[in-house]
This record gives sequence, C-alpha cells and structure tokens, in this order.
Amino acid sequence: MADLIKNTISLKQRKRILFYTPMTSWMKTVFEYFLAANLRLKGHDVLFALCDGKLLHCEMERATFSRPTCEDCSALGRYRFDIFNHPAIWLSEKFDVNKITELNQRIMSMPLSDLLNYKIEGYEVGKEAFEYLTVYYHGMVRKESINLEIERVLRRVAAGNLISYEFARIVIEKFNPDTVYVFNGKLATVAPAYFLARSQGRNVVTWEDYPPYQDSYIFAEGSPGIYGEIPGSVWLEEKDILTKAQERKAKKFLNNWQSGLIGDFIYHEEAQNSSSAKKKLNLNPDLPLLVAFTNVVWDSSSLGRDVGFESMAHWIFSLIRWAVLHQEKQVAIRVHPAESKVPESYKTTSSVVSLIEKEFGKELPDNIRIIDSSENINSYALSEAADIIMVYTTSLGYELAALGRRVWVSGLVHYKGHGFTSDIEDAEHQSQILNDEQTWQKRFLTEEEIKLAKKYVYMRHYKQITRIPYLHRDEAEFKKRPFSET
Repeated sequence: MADLIKNTISLKQRKRILFYTPMTSWMKTVFEYFLAANLRLKGHDVLFALCDGKLLHCEMERATFSRPTCEDCSALGRYRFDIFNHPAIWLSEKFDVNKITELNQRIMSMPLSDLLNYKIEGYEVGKEAFEYLTVYYHGMVRKESINLEIERVLRRVAAGNLISYEFARIVIEKFNPDTVYVFNGKLATVAPAYFLARSQGRNVVTWEDYPPYQDSYIFAEGSPGIYGEIPGSVWLEEKDILTKAQERKAKKFLNNWQSGLIGDFIYHEEAQNSSSAKKKLNLNPDLPLLVAFTNVVWDSSSLGRDVGFESMAHWIFSLIRWAVLHQEKQVAIRVHPAESKVPESYKTTSSVVSLIEKEFGKELPDNIRIIDSSENINSYALSEAADIIMVYTTSLGYELAALGRRVWVSGLVHYKGHGFTSDIEDAEHQSQILNDEQTWQKRFLTEEEIKLAKKYVYMRHYKQITRIPYLHRDEAEFKKRPFSET
C-alpha cells in the first residue's frame, strides 16, 4: 500500500522530514511514530534521530525523580520504536566513547563564568542550561544561589545540550530535511535541534501535550509548542466577532474550566464571591486592591519569556517594593495553586513565598498580603474584588479578559498583543501606571476588547488545540475527566 501511494505522489511534493526525539522511551513519543507512519504512507521520506544513552543529563530525570538506567530506557524505546520499523539514526552510531568524553570534558573544565556565557555557532549552551535549572529543580534558581551541587547539575545539563547540538548538526547535515519535528521546543535536550534547524531556515514543527483535557495537544510552526502562540496570520484570518454558536462554545469552556469540570487538577474546592474572598483574607474593604497572579515558576512555558523584568521573581519584588511606599493601596500576591495542589512529582520545591521571605523577611506591611498556593482562595472571586489585575505569564489573564476585566501583563505570554491586554514594559513603567489614579478606575475592558478576548478563547480551545483520544496522560496521576465535551 505504501509503495502504491508513493507512486501517486510527485517528487516535487515529497518532503524529507526529521523527527528529533531524544526521549525515546517516553510514552508520548509513540505519537510521533504514528504521525511518521502516516507521512510515509503519503510518500514522504522520514528519519528519526534517537538517543540510546550517553547523555549526562536527559529529560527522563529531574531533581524530584531519578532517571532510569540508559540500558533500560534504550531497551524500552527500541521495543516501541521497532514495531513501526521507521528509518533511524541512533546517538551511539555517531558518537563513540572518546567523542562523548571529549565533549563532556570541554564543559567540565570551563570556569563557571565562561560556562554561563558559552556559545557554539550562536547557540547559547550555558544560558539555556542555566534557564533549564528552574525546570530541573521545580523551583527558581538564581545565579547568586549557585552552589557546588547546583553547579554540578548545571554542567551535566550543559554537557547534554552540547552533545545534543552536535548530534542534531550531524543528522541534519546528513539528511538535509525540509521539516524538523521537535517536542516542546524549549526543554534541554530538544532545544539545540530546534535552534539549529531554525538558524538554517528550515521549517520546524513543535508539539506539546496541553491542558485542559487529558488528550489535548498543541502544534506550532516556527515557535516552541510549549509557548502555545496563535500565529498572527491565523489570528487575522478569523473574524473578530464570533457567531452566536461560537460565543456559546467559548462561554461553555470558561464555565467548565472555572467550575473544575475540565482540567487536570481541581484548584478551587469551594465557591466564593468577592466579598467572602476579601473577608477570608482580612483585606480592608475601604482600600483599593491590586491582585497579582503568579505562574508556576518551573513551567517550561515561562522559559525565555522575560521582557522588562529579569524574572517573575523580580516582577513580584518590584510590586512589593512599590506597595511598601504606597500603604494607601493594598497589594495581594496570589501564588499559583499548582505549586502545591498537584501530585507529588509536580510540586514546586522552592515556592514564591520562600523567594519573597528570602528577599524581604517574613514580616511585611499590613497592606501587602501573600496568598500561598495551599490557601483555599478562589482566584476568580479574588479577581472580582480587585481594582487592578496583573499577571506574568499565567493563562488566567485571557480568561479574566474574556469575562470583561482589564489585565496588565508583564511577561511575554501567548495572548499578549492581541488587542485585549494592557502591557507593562518594565518596573519603571509599572510604577508610572500604579501612580496614576486613573489606572485604578479602569477595571473593565471596552466591548470591542471583550469581543477580542472571547475570540481568543474560542480560537485557542476550538481551533488551536487538537484532541487525540488514544494518547492521554496517566489517569493515575490526574483527576479523571471525561474526554467528551461536558
């Protein structure tokens, strides 16, 4: 059958497609095997680049869980892969022990300052490895906090990145693909291939499993899938005003998401309104309230998304410093509930609260309230009570905008720049905004802005996200959710 289909496709239409897949034994790579089989049946030439060991660090390991042995990982990966009989190049075929030792030694022998600035052909090996430490440790790592243990991990990650880059370079040079498929686009072992293919002007497709469903995925062309960006051309193709049926769908999604009917985790266990949320937090009803919603610091969707601030932590610190000087206003920092209300392997190890306490101590002025991730405060009720809402990269921002609230955005999040957010440039700009009394009166969006926010909800959850029912996350780790619409 494959030969028959090949004969019906012209040479001009045939493409060379590379799947760069270091996480060979990871369950979801099976998706790539099915996709590759479909592409081969259509007549395209497909090649996999696969790891069978030798990386000092790989995505099968985090500080919160140990990696399997390379032998076990490789055996499981080969078992799954061999069923499909796809063409492949394995890492061990291109790198012998001496070459691996040479590349590892290059990283291990560098002074730390040189490593942090180390580049190869434009790829920032050291910078990418350092950024990834936040993912590895499930908590924010700052340069001033690097100790011997963190440095050891940093060097292992950097060595893995370097080997992955060299492997990708060899495979791409040999196969000369028209398109390169990469998972996520930002994680340590795949980011080098993403960068290399993009720098050579090749078409790059990335993908990522993505909420709100157990079987939902996002695909992106020319950007990391984990960022979840809707391409500008696609955004402009869709009319700004939804049909009544589309608007009903968008509203239904928001209602289901907020009430916990869909999504991996239940964050809000009880219904609250703005008054009860304020009372529970002992907030002064007579003072204006700013609520800042954080994101999970180690989520790879936040890597490299800093624009006017060095990091999310520095953004939070700037808000607290402003509040210390303006005690006629209240500032509440709502720490993302996913820091703690998740399975053990997903919990954050260094919380936003600990970062704040390290910077300011445990005592803050009465007009500043830090709401820990474990506190049973409904974020939607809290937003209703707020005069100003601020976010960094949390997706809560576009949900609240669709409900009519003005949202001030400080990070480079996927919904920024679509006509319904107010964007903050840096700490100085943020202070100027907060010092302007008119800002505290602009709680709501215009009708036109609300329409754009609803359009975004509809496009993201009914156009951009793809449902693949036979590939879903482990039900033992997540709250069970129906695959059908509820």
